[in-house]
Amino acid sequence: MTGRSSLPANLGRRTAGAGAIQKRRQSARVDREGDLDMGGQAPTAPRARPISGARVRPSRPSNAPGQRQESGPAKGLRPMRNPARAPIGTVKGLKQPTGGFIEMKVYGWKQIPKVNDIETMIFLEKKLKEKLRKPRTVGDNILFQIPLIKVPTVLEYDNIAFAGGNLRIQSVSELPASIQAALKPTMDRSEEAQQLTALLKSVLASRYIADVKMLDLSALATHPQLQNSGFFNQESTRSKMFPALMKIADEQFQNRAEKREQVVSVNLSNNTLPDITMVVSLATTFPELKNLSLENNNITSFKQLEAWRFKFRKLEQLILTGNPITQLPNYREDCRRWWKTLVMLDNVVYPEPPPAAKDHKHSGPGPFPPMPLNVLPTGIVDDQDHTNKFLSTFFPLYDSDRKACIQTFYNDTSLFSISVNVSAPRLSGDNIQRWDSYIPKSRNMVRLRNPTAIKDRCAKGPANILKTWETLPRTLHDVTDPTKWAYDSRNVAFGDMIGMMMTVHGEYEEPENVAREGIASKRSFSRTFLVLPNGADGYLVRRDILIVRAYGGNGAWTPEAPKPPAVVVPQSPVAAQVAGVDLKQQMITQLMGQTGLTQAYAKMCLDETGWDLAKAMEAFNTVRSSGSLPPDALTPAAVA
Repeated sequence: MTGRSSLPANLGRRTAGAGAIQKRRQSARVDREGDLDMGGQAPTAPRARPISGARVRPSRPSNAPGQRQESGPAKGLRPMRNPARAPIGTVKGLKQPTGGFIEMKVYGWKQIPKVNDIETMIFLEKKLKEKLRKPRTVGDNILFQIPLIKVPTVLEYDNIAFAGGNLRIQSVSELPASIQAALKPTMDRSEEAQQLTALLKSVLASRYIADVKMLDLSALATHPQLQNSGFFNQESTRSKMFPALMKIADEQFQNRAEKREQVVSVNLSNNTLPDITMVVSLATTFPELKNLSLENNNITSFKQLEAWRFKFRKLEQLILTGNPITQLPNYREDCRRWWKTLVMLDNVVYPEPPPAAKDHKHSGPGPFPPMPLNVLPTGIVDDQDHTNKFLSTFFPLYDSDRKACIQTFYNDTSLFSISVNVSAPRLSGDNIQRWDSYIPKSRNMVRLRNPTAIKDRCAKGPANILKTWETLPRTLHDVTDPTKWAYDSRNVAFGDMIGMMMTVHGEYEEPENVAREGIASKRSFSRTFLVLPNGADGYLVRRDILIVRAYGGNGAWTPEAPKPPAVVVPQSPVAAQVAGVDLKQQMITQLMGQTGLTQAYAKMCLDETGWDLAKAMEAFNTVRSSGSLPPDALTPAAVA
């Protein structure tokens, strides 16, 4: 056949689409009649019903013309950056340095008595929450390095109060420009803070009455300086004013003892207080107040005083007159139950002395029981006086060099544990009892329930024991005073050896707390040793159990003097009335001092009001306001 063939040209040839794997291509769209669809409207007939159980894919929402199609796994959930936030790598819009260290210096610590450079470094690391790099002492300065980015934070602690003094923190060399730019807003805020501090200091100075050691904070809203400053214009500033005032007041004293001596009374009357939320910081600043007045406020229930329930352990006089709470039943009994040392409430003396005053030896805060039975006299079964030799060597070495103590008395088989007894009876009085350094290592199995923790808190071997000892505060045991010690010793068998079981009771001080607070920081302890011989004259501690508790004194093992035989004396009617006469005379004297009445008129006023001091004051004010008070009722000094 000649001529051009009408058969397809690829007939008989192997095409790429025949028998080969290819990428799936979209086929041409055709209409119902089989003709090619040239872009007309899509068919509207319903689609075939899907096979049962097949997953139906939801249709995508159509986009408006010109709108960008979202893609990726989180379509439509892309977070938007807050335009108000400062750019990354800046603080308040100021670019921060990103690398390197700068050397800082601390001075002023040498002017603080009983403080050394090590204690200062420990204090700084705790406050800054930053490990000091390469710390060293050069003359009067402590030098250390910190990252550049930490400089603004560290300089905020410049002139910080420490142990009754102040520490200055400065850079050794000139700060980079970026740091200075970052510090400028802080310096501006510092100037405002200084002005505010000066204002509050002036308010405190004007309200302190040195003659009676009273801080008069009554009717603070009427104070001219506070009114002009705008403290009471907004709720936010009003609520922050009193805590700031207490912070400034606390900084005016060198230590706790000085604060206790100079501020005995605080007057918070006429402040329209509905509760003590705004003034709750008073208990932290002045915990040893003896007199407190909340007169003429709006306190309605004891629930509004709940935050002070276990505070003010030395409070003797409380005034709540002018508050609805005084109308509650059992009001006086509840006040005495909350503050057990109260002697006078609303100018009325309690007929019975406070429970804590009956027996100072057995008194203590809270529901603690009295001291247990006295410890029996010291019992030592030791012919060679090994007990005294070991104890007189161990405790001074433990105080001065704990690492050397471990090297001398402990080996890889030695075990040590410490337990804290926070419920032990304690002596009332000035003594710091914080347990922050002890609780994390305490193995008190009355409170500890986790078997893993019980196991982990028993240190074995010199390295682990030293690691535990380094977390405990420095101590000072007075081995020169035998009255502070009681100990027993007896021989025990341990394997094929004969050792000694020693039980020691005593007390120690924590010098760092004494230097910082200015008052005693004592604790009582009991320590049990299992001691074995180690060489010719050495000792090996195989077991060491330390129990620490609040300071309870040495009365438990102090010999009591024999009591003289009781002499029965017949009670006369006159002697039985002495106590009542003394109490009435005290009330007469108090009314005379508050009103200026003569003794005769003061007694007459109390007789007519049933010897109720509050009613007597009310009657006196009523008579005086009516103008019917006789001229001879007042003393010459009151008339003048």
